[in-house]
Amino acid sequence: MKLPPPPLPWERSREVDVKQWIQAKRRYAIVRGLLSEATLYKVKSRSRLSYHGERDADGLKDGRGACSWPDPPFGGGEEYLGLWRKDQPHTSGAFCWFNGDTYLGEFAEGGVFQGLGVYSYGGSKGFRGDAYWGSYVSGARTGLGVYSFSANEKRSCGGTYSGEWLKGSFHGLGSLSYSDGESYIGQWVTDTKHGLGRYTWGRNTEHAGDYYQGHVVHGRLEGWGASKMADGGYHKGYYWQVSCCLLADELLFITAVPIIVQ
Repeated sequence: MKLPPPPLPWERSREVDVKQWIQAKRRYAIVRGLLSEATLYKVKSRSRLSYHGERDADGLKDGRGACSWPDPPFGGGEEYLGLWRKDQPHTSGAFCWFNGDTYLGEFAEGGVFQGLGVYSYGGSKGFRGDAYWGSYVSGARTGLGVYSFSANEKRSCGGTYSGEWLKGSFHGLGSLSYSDGESYIGQWVTDTKHGLGRYTWGRNTEHAGDYYQGHVVHGRLEGWGASKMADGGYHKGYYWQVSCCLLADELLFITAVPIIVQ
């Protein structure tokens, strides 16, 4: 039987590897009696920097190479495999953090994310399982990109944002959709729904299946727009905080609860 190939550096977590090794050793009673988890951690962890690769005439990392930094508390436990210039990641490569976060993509001078890249979250609190595919400028998500997020202790359901970014924020035209059917397609300003757009309520709300299309101001349905209800109802007009004025000959007014789009 052919064994599967070992995971690539960016497909695993150094922190998980160390913990699994410690757990495997402590299965034996004699080991548990003689060595504590802290002692085993010292045995397994890296305490010094290791580099294998090309260097320039001054001895600086330059060209192709792989580097491993010391594990905590001696260092951050990072690993990098790729191209170097003047001791810094450059052009393209794979950078892996101790907690399992990984970045595969392009770098600028000084090791800054620049160009196209994929960032996957490993053990980062609140972001486990999230991933971003897209462009970077000066280390920040800027341009076009897709961010996929999973349900966790802070979010009841997962979802995906596809669209424009500016300095790490949703900015410009974009689409945000959740696994429960909630979605928004339209304009954004610094992570806030603002401008023209279409918002659809998810299955877990009292407005399930309804949608609004029109102006949105700072996440609030406000301005000219129209709503279509799941039961067939429909109205359009000018939305302003708690009231909606229908564009009808009889000038019918309907009171509505203001809805904040999160």
